[in-house]
Amino acid sequence: MEKAIDSQQKATSVGEDNASDEIQELLLTLPSVINFGGSHIYQYKGCWYHDYHPKFLKGMISSQRHFQAQDSDVILITFPKSGTTWLKALTYAIVHHIVLVMQYLIQLIALYSPQILMT
Repeated sequence: MEKAIDSQQKATSVGEDNASDEIQELLLTLPSVINFGGSHIYQYKGCWYHDYHPKFLKGMISSQRHFQAQDSDVILITFPKSGTTWLKALTYAIVHHIVLVMQYLIQLIALYSPQILMT
């Protein structure tokens, strides 16, 4: 069992290394300039990206290549300290509102006749 896990981990590690090497080769071919602070800025798909952290641009390219969005996905992007928790609560309320309303209506219909609800 441990050998199977080790081989899976090695296969995943080798796959990640190959992807990392491929992205590193891509970075070498991208147009780049050095900004006033001395860090590199790379142009990728028409946008310029700072390489503040060595893994940032690699992670961004990797996520763009491999991310598969689902119909039910909700992506929230906020600045730090700008009400992220509040926004998550609002989003949850909006997404689940229809479910709560339907449950409430089903309970009302079960308790009262439809004629009472329409008046």
